Amino acid sequence: MDIAMPDVDGIEATRRLQSLPHAPHVLILTSLSPSSTVERAVEAGAEGFVSKTDAPDDIIRRVLGVCAGAPQFNTASQKQLIDDLSESQPRSRRDAARELLGALPDREREAVMLAAEGYTNAEIASRMFISERTAKAHLSSAADKLNMGRVQMARLVERADLPARL
Repeated sequence: MDIAMPDVDGIEATRRLQSLPHAPHVLILTSLSPSSTVERAVEAGAEGFVSKTDAPDDIIRRVLGVCAGAPQFNTASQKQLIDDLSESQPRSRRDAARELLGALPDREREAVMLAAEGYTNAEIASRMFISERTAKAHLSSAADKLNMGRVQMARLVERADLPARL
């Protein structure tokens, strides 16, 4: 299956083929390999990925391999898959951290973010225009909800990669 086709691209065609009752094995053969193309092809159901610039014997071997049910990826596509996975992992960790912080009430989240920046309870209270006791209560409540201590919450804020001020 070629990626670049006139009406429907090869990834969408692969996805449609995989919805058939007796779906065929699909090997992507293309000269294109923009970022995430291999990952998208695999998600669509492709069992292999080769370049038109690969040696003819390699292409034939990979076609036969896919027909036999064995995944077939040339070296470049293997590297791209690994790169795509390593790039998506930090994003998912970031998104999970953001989701946890987003579940906190605004004032608790603000206190946690200030604590993560290194402010003391007194400084947090001053910046938030609340008493130190209330600042401690916000941090304690957030820690209980997140089931983590102050250092772990600071790491969570770092992982969330939020702008300095919400």
